[in-house]
Amino acid sequence: MRPLSESQSEKVDRALTHHERYGNSYFWASPPYASDRRRMEKRDSFSVKFRHEGRDYEYESAVHCSCSNIYYKGHFFVDGERKNVRAFKNLLTKERHNHAD
Repeated sequence: MRPLSESQSEKVDRALTHHERYGNSYFWASPPYASDRRRMEKRDSFSVKFRHEGRDYEYESAVHCSCSNIYYKGHFFVDGERKNVRAFKNLLTKERHNHAD
């Protein structure tokens, strides 16, 4: 397996870190002002795309803030097919295994 480029590795790490951070965000207090809620939504809703070994990987983050709660949806895709977080975690696991050899 060809190792991830530095750019690809950063994208995978950013997606996983963001996904772990927002996993329990429903229980967080929402920012008090509407402008802060919109800023948070804009800052934390994004997508990451890259191609590795002939496969297309994508992560989409959608954050929505109501007056009371924060809602998060994180979707992982491989070649357009929706997967769970393991698809990205496996990339880093294989990457670390290759560096150990």
